[in-house]
Amino acid sequence: MRKVTIAFIVIGIIILIMSNIRVALPIIPSAVIPKVNEAINVTPGVRLVINDTNGLLLLTPVKGYSSLVDMIDRLSPILIFIGIIISMTLLVTMKNRRIDISDPLFFGIILMLIIAFIFALPIPTQVYLSDGSTTQSLLVGINAYSGFSSVMYLVSAILLVMSTWLYKEPEAIENLYPDIDQLMSMTVMLKSEEETEQPENNEENE
Repeated sequence: MRKVTIAFIVIGIIILIMSNIRVALPIIPSAVIPKVNEAINVTPGVRLVINDTNGLLLLTPVKGYSSLVDMIDRLSPILIFIGIIISMTLLVTMKNRRIDISDPLFFGIILMLIIAFIFALPIPTQVYLSDGSTTQSLLVGINAYSGFSSVMYLVSAILLVMSTWLYKEPEAIENLYPDIDQLMSMTVMLKSEEETEQPENNEENE
């Protein structure tokens, strides 16, 4: 459990950093139309401004055209911070607790955490540029999905809490087994003592 919560905290910090900055990297810049100055919608939350002057390619991510996605992007640092606080609370309160790796819910949590981490990084995205007569493609890496990543991270942290609570019940049931074994052994001992005492009483009566 300790390693899982530490992984949650580290990945949460990385996602938090990436959600506060916009990174755009030209992966294949050779296809850019000379002296292009164009704004392209990458996602509803991000618009990419592409400038190519004197062979220098500049990519500037700006606000997109969806108010809902833009609001989620603005709230993403808060959502990630809440997820980190939840993970730190689990690290302090349940650091000695075991976690069932074979649990399908735990597998889903780890999968969601990996997806949240991947979507916080610059993802290769194909964009198309046109000067009216010709259209060329450009492959760029842009972290345009920080809002989606923050929501996935927060949901995975909440599910991790639920998973620890659900795993708490089997542990309580397992802790009852030693008590039941002790009770059964005591019952067997009492029965054996009664059986040994009965012949002795019969001999005394005779």
